[in-house]
Parts: sequence; C-alpha cells; structure tokens
Amino acid sequence: MAKKKHCKVILHHHGAEFLDFYQGSSDKKKQKIRRIMREADLNLVLSRRLVPIYRQLAPAAEVACLYNVVAAPAQNRYSLDAREFTMLGRLSERKGTFALLETIRQLDSRLAPDIRFNLCGDGDIDLVRERIEALKIGHRIGHLGWVDGKTKDEILRRTMAHVLFSNNEGLPMAILETMGRGIVNVSTRIAAIPEVIMDGETGFLVE
Repeated sequence: MAKKKHCKVILHHHGAEFLDFYQGSSDKKKQKIRRIMREADLNLVLSRRLVPIYRQLAPAAEVACLYNVVAAPAQNRYSLDAREFTMLGRLSERKGTFALLETIRQLDSRLAPDIRFNLCGDGDIDLVRERIEALKIGHRIGHLGWVDGKTKDEILRRTMAHVLFSNNEGLPMAILETMGRGIVNVSTRIAAIPEVIMDGETGFLVE
C-alpha cells in the first residue's frame, strides 16, 4: 500500500528470532520475505554482525545497522555499596533465566549471605518459581516478577551487576539501560552484545 502511494518504506528488523523464522518457512514464504526486503527502501538491523547475513539472505536489499538507544541519567548513579545482581527482561529459556538459576545454585555456598538476585520481568513466572524451589535457592532471590517505576528504580540503585544469559538476541534494551546507569553487565557473546560490551573493560562476556 505504501509503495502504491510512492511512500518510502523502512523495515526495522527488531525481533531476535527472525532468522529462525525465515529458515523454518516454506520456499514460497522465503521467496515472499526476500521480495519484501528487496522492495523496502531500507532494512534496519540491530547489529553490524547481522548486516552481511541479511545481505546474503536478500542480495538486492538495502541493509544497514541502527543500534537501539536509551535515555541515560545525567550522572552516574552506580552505588559502590550495592550487593545485588539483577536480570531485567522476559523470564524464559531464551533469555537464559534457567541457566542463571543453575548458576546461583552452583555459587550459593561461595556467596556472602547478603547477596541477592532480582529476576525482574514477565514470562514463565510459575515455572521459574518451581525451579527456584527445586534448586533450594529461594533465600537468594530478592525479587521475582515484573517491575516498573519507583520499584524498578530502587532495585537498580541496589544493583552491582546486571546479568543476562540470553541464547538468542538482537540488542537487549536491558543491557543498554543498565550500562547507562553505570551498572556492569555479565552477558553472553551473541548477536550485538559484543559490539556493546567490551569484555573485561565495560563488562564480562561468557559463551
């Protein structure tokens, strides 16, 4: 419809699972996806790494990288007295929530008694709660569930590190938001994350 009215069209490929969606599509649907990408005036992706991948997918398509952005406080609000780890985002297998719970179990005996982990988000809450109980790490959980507003701000004030063990991503807003507040990140070496976190300098990357 936009093209019929001679309008410019930009496709923003934000979804982390687009390539999986494409690979799982029929040949006919793949052909249609490639045609739509070619017909767009520009395809925006979240990572420099993705640019050649998308160009290979649709060689005639115009593809460029545009990173996500967040508003950052004027001053670094990181607290050196912070004693909590926080995960922001959907609580799910894709976001690495259950890998984080297993990590907490393994580290439990080596952590100081006052160290807590905040799991802040929606998603598989009941399943996460069951796993916490099964792993006997309830004493390590400071918050479980969605947060926003003042509650979120207060949790971030107590956060010494943000943890995101995702196995499939674009460019996580949670990493940008916490980095913007001066909070160190521990995350996985996937998608655009290594383009944002410099391992050992502005955070830590794991496989």
